[in-house]
Amino acid sequence: MSVLRRGLRYCWNKLKDAYYFIPSIKGYKHLKHIQDERPNSAIFITSYALGDLVYALACIEVWHKMNPEKKIVLIADPNKKEIIESYSSFDEVLYYGRNTKLGKQILVHLNGSWFYSFVGRNRGIYNTIPEQIYGRKLGRNNLDLLKDYLQLPNNSEIVYPKPQKVEITSIPNFGKSKDKIVVINPYSSGNTICRCTELLNKIVDVLKDKGFIVYSNIVGEQEPLNGTDPLRCDLLEMYSIADEIPLVVSVRSGIVDWIVSTNSKKFVIYRGNSSDGFSKMFNLKAWGIENCKEVYMENLSNQDALDILEKYIGD
Repeated sequence: MSVLRRGLRYCWNKLKDAYYFIPSIKGYKHLKHIQDERPNSAIFITSYALGDLVYALACIEVWHKMNPEKKIVLIADPNKKEIIESYSSFDEVLYYGRNTKLGKQILVHLNGSWFYSFVGRNRGIYNTIPEQIYGRKLGRNNLDLLKDYLQLPNNSEIVYPKPQKVEITSIPNFGKSKDKIVVINPYSSGNTICRCTELLNKIVDVLKDKGFIVYSNIVGEQEPLNGTDPLRCDLLEMYSIADEIPLVVSVRSGIVDWIVSTNSKKFVIYRGNSSDGFSKMFNLKAWGIENCKEVYMENLSNQDALDILEKYIGD
């Protein structure tokens, strides 16, 4: 059965490659046309996913410092404009909506074809989505993968997100209560269902017993955790909030990368273990940040995680 399963998976992956291939050719031709109109330019294709985008922008900034003679053209999702504008290394940004024809050819299909990641690189067109360059099987961190792909030195200085602070309006009386506020991020963009509700509800109870005011960071139809207030804010405001409060608790998601350099402590929950492919690709150690605590729930009970959190808060 395992042989049959592997065979079916292999055939399915080949069908996906074929599905991406033809639109990718059209998207690639369009990118070459963009590049031909902009002499001495390098084109960087970025992701719709927040975490992948933050990884990419950090490395592109380093690449530009090493290649200052090049004009940087960024291909990006218009929904991430507020993030992209907080960086400085881009001469031009071309926004393609995900549902537009060119958006599908470039940001969806082209990114899904690992082949073009390497063909394009030799022609100054870079796909910066690590999973689609290498896949998770290598078990390396995304920042390290991107450094290799962009041929950056391993000791390159990391460029953290540093947007301008904005006024915090989503939390009433924030200035007076910020020292007792904790934000919990119970969802990741890839998961519409909170996968560790029981643990997070217990975390809420522990935090409230300690006198904290707890907010659930949510969007759309997502529901706040029991006993928490809903927090609905854009990413710039979320960054400003995280820079002022003592603690953010989050399932592993791209928002953690976005706020990684803020002053708050971060307690980050992974579903797997520290040695699985996902955890290795997305662990926060590569950022070199000390105020993060990661827990891997495959080998921990909820009580173990609560004990770690209480010790972390008390440090």
